[in-house]
Amino acid sequence: MPERLFFAVQPPPPSRAMLAGSVAAMGRPARRVHADDLHLTLAFLGEVGGTEAPSRAGDRAATQAPPFSLALDRFGLWRRRGIAYAAPSRVPSALLALHSALWSALEAEGWSRERRPFRPHLTLARGAVRAPRQVTVDPWRVEHLLLLASGPPPAPRYRVLASWALGGAAAE
Repeated sequence: MPERLFFAVQPPPPSRAMLAGSVAAMGRPARRVHADDLHLTLAFLGEVGGTEAPSRAGDRAATQAPPFSLALDRFGLWRRRGIAYAAPSRVPSALLALHSALWSALEAEGWSRERRPFRPHLTLARGAVRAPRQVTVDPWRVEHLLLLASGPPPAPRYRVLASWALGGAAAE
């Protein structure tokens, strides 16, 4: 059965809890993303069969990218789409380099790059009508690239298919 696959980075559990708390005051109709599922997507691959998982691309991208610090300090709402989000006010060059290295590796394996521009953000809720409240979330050290799969609707739950330490360590 095909799964929806994507590469992402994920804040540590305490940061995810703080971020999830930022949407608590939003009320309905927002559908909050579960704290365990909060992530920043680098490459969405869509529906993929079991044998097509792009693990070589993860290896190559992680080898080329050093660990870096990331702060999600800007909270907002894309009204037209109803997406409440957290994003970095300053996008680290290392995050852009990881994104670029990942897509270069994926394209070398025949994957098609998304057409929309990369806007690094972490989705906090869908169906939102107002922005989440601003919370202080400490910057975290991004040390792993993850390959995630989403579960079946109605409530996606993500599971880690593979994890690579940034800076060239072997896949876990």
